[in-house]
Amino acid sequence: PTGGGVAGNIERPEDPENFVLLLAELRTQLDAQGSQDGVHHPLTIALGSGRTAYEPLNWARIHPLLDWINVMTYDMSGNWSQVTGFNSPLYDSVPNPPEVSSTATTLNDLLALGIPANKLVMGVPFYGHGWQGVPVANNGLHQPFTGPAGESGSFDYRDLVANYLSSSEYQAFWDESAQSPYLYSANSGVMIAYDDPRSIVMKANFVREHGLGGMMFWELSQDTDDAALLSTIYAALNAP
Repeated sequence: PTGGGVAGNIERPEDPENFVLLLAELRTQLDAQGSQDGVHHPLTIALGSGRTAYEPLNWARIHPLLDWINVMTYDMSGNWSQVTGFNSPLYDSVPNPPEVSSTATTLNDLLALGIPANKLVMGVPFYGHGWQGVPVANNGLHQPFTGPAGESGSFDYRDLVANYLSSSEYQAFWDESAQSPYLYSANSGVMIAYDDPRSIVMKANFVREHGLGGMMFWELSQDTDDAALLSTIYAALNAP
């Protein structure tokens, strides 16, 4: 439960029909309570970015029940992947990319399923994923690896700014196809894929061009003290 409504998290729905019935009952109960309260109580879901999360669902029945859908367009590569890749690429990095999807692919799929654009909220990660044991080919991108970098394989953006982006150990790269940055250290064999203000501006432009409902992020404590990523989202979405 959330303040004034209900939010659900959908990774891989195993029972699509009962999922619709659950949402319908929640909507009925929220509307009944809203009539007593004199307010509208929202019903939202957080949706995984892979096709296994959204293709089995009957969106013609689902989207009228929801106020908006937070699309978790991140974790498209990680230490579970076969090769290094982008955490949250805006576009496909290469033909037949190794990433689970891309932000644009997922959102365009959902639009094609008939979901109104203004109900789709793009997710942005305030963290990156890293790998170790990565060879120097292609500056570490789409290469095999021996394990996750660091303690968990994940890096808060604030940590990247403080300890990696300014380090001579790491070289920063920008992938034009994916519209995403990454870091690579040839000495240590570590590659880290993440989002930065530049990639977030590109994503905000996509949101505006497609009339989407907005952007959400995971999560605030991972941003810098001066809110570099959050302030970029706000400025880009509200630019003239």
